[in-house]
Amino acid sequence: MLKKITILSLILLSCTEAIFAQHPNDTINLKKINYPYIEYLLKKQIDSIRTANGLLPLMNDSALFIASLHHVGYLSDEKTLVHEQYRKIKTETPQKRAEAFGGDNYSVGENLGIIHLHTASYYEHIGEESEHFIYTYGQAAKDFMLNWINDPESMGNILTASYKITGLAIMLEPNSNVLRVVQDFAAIPDGYFPSQIPDLFPYSMNDDEWLIEMYKKIPVIKKHKKHAWKLKPAENRENILNVKRKLETIRQVKIFRTSKLASLYFSDDAAAKWLFSEKNDGVAAELVPTDYYKCGNAQYYSYPARRNGRCIFNGAVLTPVYSEQLFSDDNNELAKTKTGDITLDLGKLPEFAKKGEYEVNALIIKNGELCNIIVPPSYCSRFMEYIPDTLPYFDNWANNKYVPQLKRDTLKLKVFYERASAQGKTEDLKPYFDFLKRKNYIIASAEIEAYASIEGSPEINKKLFTQRAENFLKAFRDRQESDIEISVVTRENWEMFFEQIKNTDFAFLADIDTTEIRAFVNSPENLSILNHLLDKQRYAYVNLIAVPFLTEKNIHSYARMEYRTILDTINYLFSKQLENQKIYEQFIKRLENVQLFLYNSYFLGKIPFNLAKNLSFPEREEFGSMLLNKLLLKFKATDQGESINETELFNELLKLKKYKGLPAMYWYTLLTLVVNNCYDSYFTDAVSAKDMNNMLTAIEKSGIDIKLINKLKLFYHFRNAGNYYKEGNFTRAKLSLRFIASYYSSYKDTLKVIEAALNMLEFQQKNMAMEVLEPLALSNNPNHDALILYLKLFYEDYSVERTSDFYYLLYDAAHTLADKEWCELFGGECNIGLQIFDYEPLWKMFCIKCNNK
Repeated sequence: MLKKITILSLILLSCTEAIFAQHPNDTINLKKINYPYIEYLLKKQIDSIRTANGLLPLMNDSALFIASLHHVGYLSDEKTLVHEQYRKIKTETPQKRAEAFGGDNYSVGENLGIIHLHTASYYEHIGEESEHFIYTYGQAAKDFMLNWINDPESMGNILTASYKITGLAIMLEPNSNVLRVVQDFAAIPDGYFPSQIPDLFPYSMNDDEWLIEMYKKIPVIKKHKKHAWKLKPAENRENILNVKRKLETIRQVKIFRTSKLASLYFSDDAAAKWLFSEKNDGVAAELVPTDYYKCGNAQYYSYPARRNGRCIFNGAVLTPVYSEQLFSDDNNELAKTKTGDITLDLGKLPEFAKKGEYEVNALIIKNGELCNIIVPPSYCSRFMEYIPDTLPYFDNWANNKYVPQLKRDTLKLKVFYERASAQGKTEDLKPYFDFLKRKNYIIASAEIEAYASIEGSPEINKKLFTQRAENFLKAFRDRQESDIEISVVTRENWEMFFEQIKNTDFAFLADIDTTEIRAFVNSPENLSILNHLLDKQRYAYVNLIAVPFLTEKNIHSYARMEYRTILDTINYLFSKQLENQKIYEQFIKRLENVQLFLYNSYFLGKIPFNLAKNLSFPEREEFGSMLLNKLLLKFKATDQGESINETELFNELLKLKKYKGLPAMYWYTLLTLVVNNCYDSYFTDAVSAKDMNNMLTAIEKSGIDIKLINKLKLFYHFRNAGNYYKEGNFTRAKLSLRFIASYYSSYKDTLKVIEAALNMLEFQQKNMAMEVLEPLALSNNPNHDALILYLKLFYEDYSVERTSDFYYLLYDAAHTLADKEWCELFGGECNIGLQIFDYEPLWKMFCIKCNNK
């Protein structure tokens, strides 16, 4: 049975130290450890536990030893203690390692251990007060054994009766005092005895010869050659694979029982008819007593069953129901619904099954052979409770910015300045001040074109320009609170100078450089002669833009006047039937701007309700947004006699639904009314789930708070999924189910994510539920509730033959979950069925861990 060992393994084995006399009290030399001896001592400790529990010692097996040696080397290199070799496909798990090194048809379990030599250690199961040191071979073997005794998983492997062979390897981590051990166990086929390389087990070969003889003497449970109802074990591999493939394509196949009947549900009646298409195709209910799995029950070993390979059944089998009867009207009343599922009756339960505790399986028969087994579901689903949040109703007016389009008057002035002076001759400004006061105007802005005479320097002139403009405007600024925007253009008046000297004695200056001209003019004797010309160059043209002075009292009057003017313009444009829509749009947009300003003024208490409500406009499609604003005004003005309630608002909004180009706020308001009145069919009947989806598309990129949009989407997806559930169209609900889970996951609401997974199960979407749970269940710090549900889903189908690797998730969970949580995973409604304990090491672990809890 032992496969060819690799050259690397042979080299490793050839390096084994020559065996010499050894005693348990000998001190371990870290530089020269006798590994075969310490392995022998530990195996004797393990065998003593087995014999104390009525079991034979384990036989050494070369394939398991090499598998253990390979893994303990991996653990030492990686400085870890795990069953999996990550990224090592061929040797990833204990089962794969045994097979890689020659363990054909082995069913493998594995124990791991670690101790520290020559340093203070603690017995974890006793507590820190039990500090001790490990110096000798005997102490090392005892410490390994004590750690395993107090670990239910390790002890379960040790006490598994079906395990007959073992391989145990120990290795010191390089450059340390850390000693690791790996012990592999295996159940083996009938009639097989271990292949052994003597050099691997130098201390125990005589024991092994005796053990082989002892195992040969163990009475073997008689294997059934004939089975009830002339059913046969599956021999046609093609039948087995075809049935397996077909079952995997069906969304849900579920065995269930009432107080009187056993039934089998298929979510796909066509698939059910394919499975049972031939005369000898059928299904039978199997009743498995849960008493067989009670800890300490000898019948677990003595009763011929699938777990020990002595029968194709695990319990009593009701009369099989074959194809013709399965689909007869008398048997099922065709139990088929419009949704394409079907429930098949498997027969009445006998009296003993009604009284006792039994798990009911469905045995799938193909051409008279038992090809598959459907076990009871290991979980219960439930609808997710959803109560939508009350959503706010928004309006546009609070964020609306309105600036009146006011009539503008321009006041034009020309101001002269004295030489080198920044003060203008402003005595003629009084008529302008009087005009502003009489009209209640202010200066909004000023445009100043200032000129300086050419004498002086450019730097001085520039400073004068600025100062003159500021001083001029100060006279107006002192008479109003608001600031004046100013635009100043300054220049030296060379153009006028050259015009002035034409046909004069100074005409020659036009032909020389401006620098020379400035020097000529600035000389005292010339300046006095030219001063009458220079005085005319010092002036400023001033345009003052005057607008009405706005106050909280008069701004609303201006707004109403502007509203009427714009409305008149719009009506005129409509009468001309112009085709240019952009002309309408710009005026309607401005009209809405004024409307929203006045609405907001009402809510701020600045104008009475009648001034806001009386803003008329045509009830045309182009004014859909303004109609919405008007409805929201009436809805929110709850203290007014003309206010409307949610129902009235909803009805009015529905009338607008036919309009094109409605704003996103319209769709948001309509959807919010449905959500906030979701228990009133008047609202929900008027807006279908399909309508909701289209409306959500309309507001997707509207700028409305994405959190509110997602809440609307959540409501839609719950509603959409519920509709598909009523139709039985579970597949089409998948997108909505995914959104629901994603929504709560984004808010890290773990409880809701788990509820979403349970909801998915109600829709028969097991794989999707597992995807949702996986990040929570299989993280470094898993959520216990998520892990528990994940385990139940993972182990829903344990009926087919599995290798030991299948159960490691349950073993790992035992170290994460509290004992009570782990123990309550098994047996009863909504739990993993007790038949999973057909895998004996898990049953042993359960009994050790849970029997007294």
